[in-house]
Amino acid sequence: MIIDSPNFILPERDERMASQIDVAPTLLSLMGIEHDSCLFGQNLQNTPHYKPRAFMANYLTLGYMESGLIVELRPKQQVRVVEAESGTVVDQSQPEIQVMINRAISFYQGASDYLLQYGAAEMGLPNNIN
Repeated sequence: MIIDSPNFILPERDERMASQIDVAPTLLSLMGIEHDSCLFGQNLQNTPHYKPRAFMANYLTLGYMESGLIVELRPKQQVRVVEAESGTVVDQSQPEIQVMINRAISFYQGASDYLLQYGAAEMGLPNNIN
C-alpha cells in the first residue's frame, strides 16, 4: 500500500501481507478517524491484532492465503490447497490444513451471510447479488 500525505503521515515501508479490504480501515486509522463499522478488513496500524492473510478471487475460484499456503474454493464445493511459492498441491488430511480450509470458508460464508441478513443496499451494493 502506498500513501502519499507528506504533511500528515510520516513515510514508512510496510512489507506485511494485506488485502484490498484492509485499505479502508487502515486509511481511517491513519487519518485518526475512529469507526465502528461492518468493514471486513484489518487495520494494519493495529499491530497486536494484525493477522497476515490475503483474499483473492477470479471468475470461479475464491482464494484465501496465510502462512505460505493458498486455499482455493472452487465450484461444486471442491477445495484445493497449494503452496503459494511453488504451486505444489498440499495434502488436505492434516488437521492444521483442515482448520485453514474451514477458516477460508468461514470468511467468505460470513460475508455472504452478512449481506443476506442486512441487505446489500445498506452497504451501497446492488440488490441482485444473491
